[in-house]
Parts: sequence; structure tokens; C-alpha cells
Amino acid sequence: MGTVRDALQLPDMRRIEFGYGMSITGELAGTVALVVYALGAGGAALVAAYAASRTVAGMGVALVLTGRRTSPRPPSS
Repeated sequence: MGTVRDALQLPDMRRIEFGYGMSITGELAGTVALVVYALGAGGAALVAAYAASRTVAGMGVALVLTGRRTSPRPPSS
């Protein structure tokens, strides 16, 4: 706990943490607003499509970042 206290005594670190927290809060607020709109415009099916598209997009980014674009190949002998 002392390390966290030491880090948060630095003004620049507090600004970074505050900015990160506000970014997460803004992203969550935008997601909630979009889901509420989608529910009103297209019902549960549109909300499900939105959730699926976010999941698939996240999976694609994760696969690219980890370098796994195809299924694993068996080891060559």
C-alpha cells in the first residue's frame, strides 16, 4: 500500500490516473447510451447484435496482438 501512496503523491501520476478513470467512465456512459438507444430502436435483437459485434471485434484484436491469425499448426517433425 505504501507504493500506491508514494505513486499518488506525484501530481503527474494523479493526472494520469484521473484521466484514465474519466476515460473508462466516458466509455461506459457511451456504451449504456448506445444500448438504451438500440433497445428502443430495434429491441433485444439489436442489443444482442451490438454485443456480438463488440465481442467479435475484441476477439479479432486479441488474435492480431497475440499473433494467432490461423488455427495452430501441428509441430513439424
